[in-house]
Amino acid sequence: MSVTRHHAEWLSLVEVSGPFVSLPVLLRTFPQGLEPRDPVQAKALRAAYETWQDHPSAPGQQRAWVLHVLTQLLGYPAGQLAEGQTLPAGLEANMPELGETLRPDFALLGSAGSDTAGQAQILIASYPAEQALDRPVIGRHWKATPATRMMELLHGANVSVGLVTNGEQWMLVYAPRGETSGYASWYAALWLDEPLTLCAFHSLLGVRRLLGVAADSTLSALLKASAEDQQEVTDQLGYQVREAVEVLVQSFDALDKDSGRTLLKGVDPGDQYDAALTIMMRMVFLFSAEERGLLHLGKPLYDDNYAVSTLQEQLQEVADRSGEEVLERRTDAWVRLLATFRAVHGGLQHQDLLMPAYGGSLFDPDRYPFLEGRAAGTRWRHTTADPLAINNRVVLHLLNSLQRLRTKAGGAGQGGYETRRVSFRALGVEQIGHVYEGLLDHAAVRAAEPVLGIKGTRKKEPEIALAELESRLARGEDKLIDFLKDETGRSVAALRRELGEGGLLDAHRLHLACDQDETLVARLQPFVGLIRDDSFERPFVVLPGSVYVTAGTNRRSTGTHYTPPSLTEPIVQHTLEPLVYEGPAEGWPRDQWRLKSPKEILALKICDMAMGSGAFLVQACRYLAERLVEAWENAERQHPGQILVSPDGQFSEGAPSERLVPADAAERIAIARRVVADRCLYGVDINPMAVEMAKLSLWLITMDKNRPFTFLDHAFKCGDSLLGITSLEQLENFSLRPGGGKQMAFSTLNLWRHIEEAKRKREALEAMPSDTREQIVAKAALYVEAEEAVAKLNAAADVLVAVELKGLKGHAYDAEREHSADNVMAYWADGLPELQDFSSQLLVGRSTLQWALVFPEIIGNKGFDAFVGNPPFLGGKRIGQTLGDDYFGLLKEVIISARPKTPFFPAPAPRPEWRAGASVFNRAAFDADSWN
Repeated sequence: MSVTRHHAEWLSLVEVSGPFVSLPVLLRTFPQGLEPRDPVQAKALRAAYETWQDHPSAPGQQRAWVLHVLTQLLGYPAGQLAEGQTLPAGLEANMPELGETLRPDFALLGSAGSDTAGQAQILIASYPAEQALDRPVIGRHWKATPATRMMELLHGANVSVGLVTNGEQWMLVYAPRGETSGYASWYAALWLDEPLTLCAFHSLLGVRRLLGVAADSTLSALLKASAEDQQEVTDQLGYQVREAVEVLVQSFDALDKDSGRTLLKGVDPGDQYDAALTIMMRMVFLFSAEERGLLHLGKPLYDDNYAVSTLQEQLQEVADRSGEEVLERRTDAWVRLLATFRAVHGGLQHQDLLMPAYGGSLFDPDRYPFLEGRAAGTRWRHTTADPLAINNRVVLHLLNSLQRLRTKAGGAGQGGYETRRVSFRALGVEQIGHVYEGLLDHAAVRAAEPVLGIKGTRKKEPEIALAELESRLARGEDKLIDFLKDETGRSVAALRRELGEGGLLDAHRLHLACDQDETLVARLQPFVGLIRDDSFERPFVVLPGSVYVTAGTNRRSTGTHYTPPSLTEPIVQHTLEPLVYEGPAEGWPRDQWRLKSPKEILALKICDMAMGSGAFLVQACRYLAERLVEAWENAERQHPGQILVSPDGQFSEGAPSERLVPADAAERIAIARRVVADRCLYGVDINPMAVEMAKLSLWLITMDKNRPFTFLDHAFKCGDSLLGITSLEQLENFSLRPGGGKQMAFSTLNLWRHIEEAKRKREALEAMPSDTREQIVAKAALYVEAEEAVAKLNAAADVLVAVELKGLKGHAYDAEREHSADNVMAYWADGLPELQDFSSQLLVGRSTLQWALVFPEIIGNKGFDAFVGNPPFLGGKRIGQTLGDDYFGLLKEVIISARPKTPFFPAPAPRPEWRAGASVFNRAAFDADSWN
């Protein structure tokens, strides 16, 4: 076994979330593999473990077992293992607003005479055997898990490494201040069954790694170096998923080509790409849900017919036995995936397998009916499906892209790749979002001429038209090399070498890729050394009329970027603290802060106006849910003997069976997250697939095994946050400009009645829980009615935006307003379709977000309580260069002029820890100077 595979094997047996020791760091630190297991030590460990297991709750047993691991297994000297009164001062985290001070049970101190003498190298917390490390601590007011408590303790004590245990699970926590935290868990039972995990635990946490090596080789140093590699791991997973989407789109196109271009007639390339991306999002949700025990993984009927977690092993077994090519002869795996998607969306009613209908747009079979071989507009419950003949080899590649992380094999003379299993149980929601955000950079297009996939770096693998390459080469080889250097990110030497390797590509493979077109084969000859292989090791040659995936500009041009938890956590905390506590805004000391009531917390409205995959909203959901649970308990203490029957905090003397807020702490957190998602969170993004990704992120942290997905369609909207009306008055005046004057034509339409109707529908929707399928159906119906109520207003507002984009001044502006308003009145009388057609023709593809119409119950009331998020990082004249001078001119005219009056920007008193972007928006982006 190679050293790379040795490390990959034990890494696959450890639960990891966030930064942990990376494979490159392990190879540098342990080039010969992990330290070997001591048989005598292992035998003593087994005896101590069995003694503890016999009576884990007996007095002294837990402490004896924990001390055995620390002193006998890890070798921590008793004289340097401080506890109780011997703990150095400062090893604590004060949290007065929560009524707690966190301290460790033990701390390993640096050796006398060393640079770290007396300084804590690792903090250790021990919990009872019955306390799960991923559930809120039993009997504590602050509903945080032991893992979260250790993270906060490490921050407060300024120590980066901690160890948390309940005797069975041993969790390493890496939490340096201001950086993303990482968690890795070992299990004592697995130490005995899988000795390699014991070797890893001893090698990483043993006394030598903490006190006996150079400063750059200690555990904290390894973790710090590995954290820098974490982006590489996430990027690799994102690259693999992108490859999988390419494979799926290629498969769609191949089937369409075989049918004479009739199979996907009417399905444009954009829909094909979005469908492929949706398939990958569905699969990652299923992996996450199955590994978290939220579906039926482990039941034979589910495992054999529905589970995605077992499908990869079944297909890989066939591929290993007979070769991958054999998998191309069958298509049953694709049909199985479609059946699973239907089961999640519509539920299962079988005596041996019951599954509720989770619903939601993500798994809706009617969203992309062509995947099932159905025509647009058909319904999956009424129309027979004839699924696309996607073969099992393609499905295996889709599964491998998600389940097996490829890393380059290390060691002298080694080549190729090693793979290790990805744990979706441990993969953070934000990491999953980051993986998929990268796919927003790409799009599917139909080739008008031959296109070649050119070898490049992982981030720059271009698809270039053959004619473009021929034109560059005609001007000289150096011109072509310079062009390719910029397009691929590769060196001149490598490109020149490969340009001279034209005759080395297998002629048979090249002819197949060119569909036996001898003329095309001849044209390709000068460039064949540059052509990369696709995932099936075939030359990446796109023939005219075929659909392929290529890098787009949408996401990069709008300046969006991924934000890790190390930034979302403090921004959300500092933004929401003044809203959930009484005291921060008044400047009170933290120990005098008072948590507000459940009703007040649930009345908050928080929005991210450029949400991407929803990282900020996920963190806001976590934060508000924790505060909500604490508020419930405060309310219960204030009303002893009464039963909390409503998440709003209302009380009753009713029977315990009426309790809607459960007694179990973990269940309370789960319910709180669902209630917060139902009532408090809103988001906008210009990319429709980003909206779906944000929904996926919220569903991952709010999923309940027995309840449908929360309803988010009304709260997560697609549109340009900066392009639209922010008050109905602007539409009535038919002007976005301050002092734009009155427009009398609309006065007869009574626009407010439409707003009021939509507001009532949305308020009723938001007050309704998402606990049953019937409730979701009712919510969806109310949402449709609310949208219909303001549909004409939306179209009229789009016309107004189109007028403003013209940038007219004076009389020309007034005349255009009057003319357009008259047209709106005429089309208004004709009906909604005619008015919408008119507005779309004027906007020419621009996306808008009419705040006053999309969120009337909020904008028409007090506005959003806070905005959190990363606004697009695009400012000044670059906006005009990217999005057009008309767009830039409108922003300068409307936003800068109207900024003090903009109704959805609250203005809380500034606090020192509120950085740019921490409250409603990156206010620096709106400084007048930055727009000049």
